Amino acid sequence: MKILTRFIGSIFLLLSIVVGFKLTYDLTIFKFWSTPWLVGTFSIIILFGCGIGLLFIEKEHDAYLALNIFGHIYLVVSVLIYCFWSGLHISGQSLTFSEYFGFMVLFAIVLIISAFGIICTVQNNKNISKNLFVLPAWAFAISNLFTICLILNKYVFLQKKFIFFPFVGDLLILIISAVLFVASYMAYTEGI
Repeated sequence: MKILTRFIGSIFLLLSIVVGFKLTYDLTIFKFWSTPWLVGTFSIIILFGCGIGLLFIEKEHDAYLALNIFGHIYLVVSVLIYCFWSGLHISGQSLTFSEYFGFMVLFAIVLIISAFGIICTVQNNKNISKNLFVLPAWAFAISNLFTICLILNKYVFLQKKFIFFPFVGDLLILIISAVLFVASYMAYTEGI
């Protein structure tokens, strides 16, 4: 029974990645609020939760290992989503409010899964160093620099016309990355 539970849990975790790849491959991931996007996004969350839950039932070590691995995978995905979102918005691709909010929700979902995985791993295993938070801190610092360069390019070098609401969207994107950098760096220096 233990092997079957671990096997099914592992299959659920792999299916969450397969669903994510399928959404990305079909570009459904950018068709915000459509039925396939909603079903796919909730499927990723449910499959991830069930997979981790089944691994916790039988062997906690496997569950924490999976949380660590998936936490870092989803961290990379969240930074990629953030860079794509900020690049599209700041470069002038007129994102509607629904698309802007859809990117924000997608980014938040992936980031929450990532944070959950990394934090649970560090909290459970005292042998694991808090150096796991160095990667998120650097990732968001570099993405923040990327965003600042795009904003400077847009308003200083290209001299785009200043419009209030797109500028507020630019600042919100910048603030999100700055807050995530500070939070990751504080978790690294002071612990969770």
